[in-house]
Amino acid sequence: MHVIKRYFLMAVAFISILLGLIGIFLPLLPTTPFFILALACFARSSEHFHHKLLNAPYIGPVLMDWEADKKIEKNVKNKLF
Repeated sequence: MHVIKRYFLMAVAFISILLGLIGIFLPLLPTTPFFILALACFARSSEHFHHKLLNAPYIGPVLMDWEADKKIEKNVKNKLF
């Protein structure tokens, strides 16, 4: 993979995580889609950060469900944040 593409994807992922964290406190900004975008970017750019995001305490199980089935269960979605 080209180095420029890798760093671009990592930058998009970190910005998405930042926006997702801001979305926890601002009700108008969605949280989960930003974390899903970050997961996708890390999957293509950094195995280390991809693994860290999947093992995060609160969002990790939701992202594991998304990665496995491309869906999030309602009972998990309601408990999230």
